[in-house]
Amino acid sequence: MSSQHIPVPDGWDDHPCAYLLFGPPYEDLAAEARERGWRVAHLPGAHLHQIVDPAGTARHLVELATTS
Repeated sequence: MSSQHIPVPDGWDDHPCAYLLFGPPYEDLAAEARERGWRVAHLPGAHLHQIVDPAGTARHLVELATTS
């Protein structure tokens, strides 16, 4: 598997952020998000779960975006 560096502007992560975890392959990324102080929610699923459960995904994203 290859990875790419995607350039982002300085200071991008000083804004409120959140992470929606679908499953075990992404637990390390969720842990990193928690370390950054981001809110993390878990919707059990697999890669591209947003395609399988768009309503559930949207519900979680709205909740992450609207609650403090």
